[in-house]
Amino acid sequence: MVIGLMFLAIPNSKSQNILTDGDFSTTTEILPWDGWYPSNTWCYYMDWDASGYASVVDGICHYEVYSVGSYTWSVQLIQAGFQLIPGHRYRFSFDAKADADRTFGVFLGENWGNWTSLLDYDETYSQNATTEWQTYTFEFNLTCINYYYYKMSLELGLIPVKMYFDNIMLEDLGLYEASLGIIGTSVYGWDVDHNMMTDDGVTYYLLDFPLVNGKVKFRQDDSWCVNWGMETFPGGIAYFNGPDLIIYNGSNYDITFNRLTAEYSFVCVNNCYPYLGINGSAVPPDYGLGPDVNMVTNDGIVYQMASYFTEGEAKFYQDDEVEINWGGTTFPAGTASPGGPPIPVTMGIYDVTFNMTTLEYNFGWVSVGILGTSLIGWNDDINMQTTDGIIYTLADYPFAAGEVKFRVNDNWVINWGSWEFPAGYGWQDGPNIYVGTNADGTILFTDNPSNHPDKKLHHKMGQSL
Repeated sequence: MVIGLMFLAIPNSKSQNILTDGDFSTTTEILPWDGWYPSNTWCYYMDWDASGYASVVDGICHYEVYSVGSYTWSVQLIQAGFQLIPGHRYRFSFDAKADADRTFGVFLGENWGNWTSLLDYDETYSQNATTEWQTYTFEFNLTCINYYYYKMSLELGLIPVKMYFDNIMLEDLGLYEASLGIIGTSVYGWDVDHNMMTDDGVTYYLLDFPLVNGKVKFRQDDSWCVNWGMETFPGGIAYFNGPDLIIYNGSNYDITFNRLTAEYSFVCVNNCYPYLGINGSAVPPDYGLGPDVNMVTNDGIVYQMASYFTEGEAKFYQDDEVEINWGGTTFPAGTASPGGPPIPVTMGIYDVTFNMTTLEYNFGWVSVGILGTSLIGWNDDINMQTTDGIIYTLADYPFAAGEVKFRVNDNWVINWGSWEFPAGYGWQDGPNIYVGTNADGTILFTDNPSNHPDKKLHHKMGQSL
């Protein structure tokens, strides 16, 4: 018996064969491969310099090899098209014998692409068969993202000895015991996970855990291969590779995450502050017809947000309650009053602050920076200069060939990219801008998307500016 990688499995359902007809009780014909493996069907493959024949006799697969080909994989028994689940542990097993002692190959993994094997290739690919039936067993964890198409193959090239196969099984053993953590700007940044605790390998938790305002995601085994996100706070059901979860109030939370259902919750237990939002006809995306746009805080006193605004009105609201609100008559700054009139807002992009103690508010200029591999990397912005909060410039600054993007206030909430260089229109969450090798000493020009009906950011790069 051959045992592959060993880790603790957590069965959560009765195992059954993922492969179709692994005991060859219903298969009457093994089909030749004709360019793509038919899903969940037994097939045989012969390379151009190999020949042979696979058949089913009395519920057993017989595989005759005539011309052996140039590689072990030149002759294959194949089943493909089945689905596997990241985060689960699997057992692959089969019975085999041969007319004489010989070696053969075992593959289970990615079809096409890099032909990535889920088994330990160095230790498990080459196996030995004798004239007596043997059971071969391999176990593995599927730690990374699902492949589009999986393939299992028993590979018989190079040796002209007939083989026999039966009871080919691929079983889902359920979740394996894994680490699970939260990561993001609300914790320690996007490089280090804070691992959560678990008593059963399914429900993970952190108690009275401090978070600052920012973003988080859940991920498994300190890797982006398996991660979950969602836009709903403080609870919901996350999904695989979902969006960042925004933490508006920096407080202490009891955090739970169910690895099986992806259900999560954040319950504030300490330093809990009221939620503050802004709404009105000047506030996208609903312009007063939808929920408040949340502001962020770490102390329950000063709340902040950066956003686009159109020409219109805005007020501050607490805990999404219509009755608890503040307004003012002056713009861009002033002192609000409870239940006061809406603030008249001029179109633009603003960094908005509101002080819950003094009731002072301010619609100030945002910081616009540029960053990327053409500059000093994706972590630090080169801040641009402005005299009116609309036009931002960076004069005579050296660029290397590479990529850049523009963003507001050193974070990705508001950012722009484009396919165009050296001039064009950027858009929210657009692609990285490729900077050519002639960009040294460039002047960069951007202007407020509020000046354009399509709400795009205009940028120019060129020494002639």
